[in-house]
Amino acid sequence: MRAAVYESASPGFRIAAHGRAAAALEDAGAGAGARAHHVAASARPGDGQAATLLAEAGHAAAARAPAVAARWLDEALRLAPGGDPNWRLGVLAARARALVSAGHMEEDLAALVETLSLAPGEATELRVALTVACAQVETLLGRTAHASSRLRAALDALPDPHSIEAGALHLQMAVAGLWSNHRDALLDHADRGLAVATRVGDDMLAATARTFLAFGEIFSGRLDAAAELVDQAGALLDGCDDEALARRLQAPMFLGHAALIVGGALVEAGEPERATALVLELGGGEDLPHNDAPGRCIAYEVLTRAALAAGRADQAAGWARRAQASATGLGDGVFAGVARRARAAVLLAQGEPRAAAQEALEAAAGAHRSGARVEAARARLLAGRALAQAGERDNAIPQLEQARTELSYCGAKRLRDEAAHELRALGKRVTRPAGTRTSAGPALHELSPREREVAELVATGQANKQIAATLHLSVNTVQSHLKRIFAKLEVNNRAGVAAVLADRRESTRSP
Repeated sequence: MRAAVYESASPGFRIAAHGRAAAALEDAGAGAGARAHHVAASARPGDGQAATLLAEAGHAAAARAPAVAARWLDEALRLAPGGDPNWRLGVLAARARALVSAGHMEEDLAALVETLSLAPGEATELRVALTVACAQVETLLGRTAHASSRLRAALDALPDPHSIEAGALHLQMAVAGLWSNHRDALLDHADRGLAVATRVGDDMLAATARTFLAFGEIFSGRLDAAAELVDQAGALLDGCDDEALARRLQAPMFLGHAALIVGGALVEAGEPERATALVLELGGGEDLPHNDAPGRCIAYEVLTRAALAAGRADQAAGWARRAQASATGLGDGVFAGVARRARAAVLLAQGEPRAAAQEALEAAAGAHRSGARVEAARARLLAGRALAQAGERDNAIPQLEQARTELSYCGAKRLRDEAAHELRALGKRVTRPAGTRTSAGPALHELSPREREVAELVATGQANKQIAATLHLSVNTVQSHLKRIFAKLEVNNRAGVAAVLADRRESTRSP
């Protein structure tokens, strides 16, 4: 009834009614947020007081309702087109931050670039903050080369290369290194950022730097060192107040990303239930309210893999749908690729290999556009596996070979070995990379303790169901372990596993 009456009223009546409502709320002592709707609907351009109130409402709503904040800030700019330049810059910057939080990446980037073009050259702190924000969005959209160029130019223009602004730029350069899988660049810029943070005594900057250094340790396989850095970063964040956290949300955000990588490692280690519990705990529940849109996309992909490993295909399909929803507005780069890879894995599990291959190939293309080489190679590995299951051997082999080459270059040995295993299963001869093992003995040492247990039971002739019962695992988890065991031992079947173990025992007994 209210909507019918409102729509049937004349525009003049509605404007006046909103004005009376705004005045009544002001008399009642209501805050800017409660009055903003009526002020926006009744104020006219040039009303500075109304513009100030709407800007206040936008700033207040930014943390909990970024889309609403962006609307109020838009209205504030509409009402004060020729206002104070510094005030306008502040509102434009706040609007841009609200848009990125709401997931409107392209619109946000345009707003940031406009704001940066208006910022005076002497406003170093503001210009650096806007530059970092531009690079953040460009990285999320997969434009890491643009982001890096922008950041390098800003670093070169700084009067003091050891200032806190330089530290912020170095840490954003570390982000570009992270997403493009350039470990050396990641560590170099994280080290430089930490040096600046230590020099100026900025705990938030130091926490961010230690988080990026933890990523470098994770990528090098030094999980204990990574865990120590994560603990140090967490301790620094615990000592910061809400205002400091609000100024630098990047630190807790990337600390959460580091924990998501741990969740993915648990899936690969055959502990999908533990991985699911960790991701949901850190994310605040199934809707993952503690994560931003990119973080949700990554988390839902981990949850998809965990559900598939636990044999819960329906649940995995639900997580994959959430991953795709989270990728909306993030462009067609790495995050869209992550979501597509989740869907591809589900389709393959559902017996639709051709559809899975198509999704995986599109995922690889998106990751490639972003410069995320490992993510692209992971998608190609999945595409090759799907094509092989679809009976398209000639199409599967090039995808698997390209994936293996990329994974070898990036040092992703386990995934590289998986690609090699898939190629051998297709009858393709694969030579070992230079410097890798030449006997089965060291290969056994690459098995995790759980994988070694599974391998020992396989060698005794136990079927997957028996192994699952013995080790209190699901059959799907046992199958996942077997895939990794086959890849690491470079065998194609259970008899091969038994032979490797027998050879090892024989060599141990030999004088």
